[in-house]
Amino acid sequence: MNWFELRDRVLSLPTLEKKSKHLGDEILESEAQIATLLSTYESTKHDVARLSAESFSSFLKKIIGTHERKLEKKQIAELDAKLEYDNLLNHLEHLKDEKKNLDLRISELQADEVAYLLELRNRRAKLSSQLSESEIKKHSAINNEYAKIIEQITQIEECLAVASDAEKSTRRVIKLLNNAEVWTLIDTVFRSGFGGGIISHFPKFSQIDKAEKALLDLAHYIRVFKTELNALHDLDIHSLANITQVSSFERVFSLLSNHWFARAQIMDKILSNAQMVGEAQDSIRHIRSLLKKELAKLKTKLKANRDEESEFLISHNFNIS
Repeated sequence: MNWFELRDRVLSLPTLEKKSKHLGDEILESEAQIATLLSTYESTKHDVARLSAESFSSFLKKIIGTHERKLEKKQIAELDAKLEYDNLLNHLEHLKDEKKNLDLRISELQADEVAYLLELRNRRAKLSSQLSESEIKKHSAINNEYAKIIEQITQIEECLAVASDAEKSTRRVIKLLNNAEVWTLIDTVFRSGFGGGIISHFPKFSQIDKAEKALLDLAHYIRVFKTELNALHDLDIHSLANITQVSSFERVFSLLSNHWFARAQIMDKILSNAQMVGEAQDSIRHIRSLLKKELAKLKTKLKANRDEESEFLISHNFNIS
């Protein structure tokens, strides 16, 4: 690995460490939200152990039982509680996985940082003996601009990685929404008032768990994507000025509200939501396109900066390798 490659890797560290800290803060916040939620449910006589231990389909089956009537208000509240808990837990588990993977990357970069700092000290010592004070300031200015560009490139690359996850998630959800078997099952459950031979459908209830998981994953990825976009506030990207207000994003969050399983005529609602998620997918693709263009500009700018530094060092007979 040459000097420039080593420097590029290590200069991405502050941005990644900042992201890791933010993830750590989010994890603590999510854990506190879950603890508060369970405490609240326990105080209102909800079965907290069942709420946290059972899959949604198992939870749903026990509530439905053999009723030939619509659910009571208390039972709908229990379904809402389960969905709210699952949503928070799913988000927390994703955050923990993301922080674990990020911290592994940071650990590898920190190993490189030792070699980088040693070489940097040697280079600065040589420069100090060869350059005037004004020339040292000029070189520092070039390096400061370089570090800023690396920070922006790292931010965009992190955002693009999340955008890729979000887009994959929209594809999974769109495929799910077009799965007639899943939604015919759910629609049958809710239109029948949880009666009318629903027991015969129980073997297929695992499909509901897949539906819930896919939608909760989408909620997580869009939430994280918006956070990553907000972190780009230092970038002068005019076309991204209002990107975090994309209406389809907000509508997807509405789709994922706690009551979406516990509503009558759910089939009608789901059919319209396929288009909604499709709009969110289009928005993500549009943003990815904008970010890739900006990334290309920054890499061109980075090369120009590197060339400027190389010319400066060569003019002072300094080894640039």
